[in-house]
Parts: sequence; structure tokens; C-alpha cells
Amino acid sequence: MVTRVERIIAQLQKEQFLSVTFRDPNFHQIENLESALQTKGLILERIEIAKDDDHLIVLFKVSGKKELLVEMSETLATRPEIISFS
Repeated sequence: MVTRVERIIAQLQKEQFLSVTFRDPNFHQIENLESALQTKGLILERIEIAKDDDHLIVLFKVSGKKELLVEMSETLATRPEIISFS
């Protein structure tokens, strides 16, 4: 049986850092990804942007409910413009 405290904890926002490497050095990819994740209910803050060998690397701070963060990983894995994320 789920207690009231467990339900309250489940509603709390979780935070994590997310590093994303994009295939091309195109800034529109960053904006498109931010828009897609915000539409799902996540809050994103760009921490850092770097360029390495024609790839953009972006560090985000992401906040949201735990199930949204799990869903975010699935979304990132299916986007062809993303080479890697962690």
C-alpha cells in the first residue's frame, strides 16, 4: 500500500545533468531538442555549449518528474541528429 508520504515524494521534481553530442554543428538542433523536451513537461537550462571536430556538445540541467526523465532517455535515443548522450 502506498503511503501519503510516498505519493508526495513521487510528485517531487528530480534534477539531473545531461550531456548531448550532436552530429552536426547546427544550433537549430539544440533549439528543436529543447522544444521537444519542454513540450513533454521537462524544464531545461543550458549550462555549456562546446564544439569539437564539427560536433556540438551541450550540457543541460534537466528537471522533471522521474517518469518524464525516463521518457527523455527514450526520446534522445530515437533522434538521428544525436550521436550520444549521458
